[in-house]
Amino acid sequence: MKSKVNADDVFFLANLAAKDKDFQVDRAEEIAKRLIDQCFYNLKNKSLSLTINQIIERCEELYKSYQLDLCFLFTHWDTVKTRTERVIRSKWGHKNGYVWEEKEGPFPALEQL
Repeated sequence: MKSKVNADDVFFLANLAAKDKDFQVDRAEEIAKRLIDQCFYNLKNKSLSLTINQIIERCEELYKSYQLDLCFLFTHWDTVKTRTERVIRSKWGHKNGYVWEEKEGPFPALEQL
């Protein structure tokens, strides 16, 4: 049986969908940024210094408590963990402790997901 769908139309739609900013299979970096914001938002003392391991542990707890693995089926925690490390290093550099230094305070980012 011959298909009624033209291959050019399929490639056109796939290319169009790939250009759409809302169409993303891997949102690991976006999730990592929001986890970091939520991590610092949950701190009672915003000037408290956290190590990178503490931030990642708290982010993993948030990832599990919000059941993000069920919301983003194609995104695995290990990928989010790697992106979390990368976001922290690019935002604050290599330090022993990290403090929220932005003018605006962190916001409850995961509530928006």
